[in-house]
Amino acid sequence: MSKYDAEYYFVFRGNDHSDFFLGPDSRTGSRGYGNNFLSNSDGPLIFINQYKEEEKEDGIKKTRADIMLDGSNVVACDALAHHIANKGGPGLQIFPSIFIDDEEVWHEEYSFLNFYERFDCWDRDASKFYIDEVAELPAEVTKFCLDSKVIESRELDRRLAFKMGGCLDSYVVFHESLIRFIEDNGIGGAKFYSLADFNEGDQY
Repeated sequence: MSKYDAEYYFVFRGNDHSDFFLGPDSRTGSRGYGNNFLSNSDGPLIFINQYKEEEKEDGIKKTRADIMLDGSNVVACDALAHHIANKGGPGLQIFPSIFIDDEEVWHEEYSFLNFYERFDCWDRDASKFYIDEVAELPAEVTKFCLDSKVIESRELDRRLAFKMGGCLDSYVVFHESLIRFIEDNGIGGAKFYSLADFNEGDQY
């Protein structure tokens, strides 16, 4: 176990599942967001409730949150996104985004955390993982431990927020200082698990 495992947190949807499951609209879905550097000339990313019709039929009403997720991708309120942007960090682009709710109201006070590069910083000796050599997929990690040497190769302000690399599930990771900012400013919608405590499956 690394001393850094307790300083970093995975970001997941809140456990009450009261907020929306985001998905891209058709145009956004074709832009390769979350993997590629995006051009501002193509306009903002647009997200919708991907279960809008099903939830409407079932009479389910969801709540818009400050932090919402599209898979493992994070759409954050501008207050958090701008705070992260001011701290810097490689491989991360803060990109303007719009959420269209079930009433067709456009909410423009969001930004997408576009991690177009991954940070491969988990320790292969201390972590627990499985590699399916037949399927030729990246490692499926069930318990992450950070590699102290790789972490220390970057200054803190260059590793405050990143997407884990070198594995099948590229979760977003926040430093504890961002968690404090979120808590101090009452920013809701996400659940955070320290890498020291997290085992794959805890998020469900």
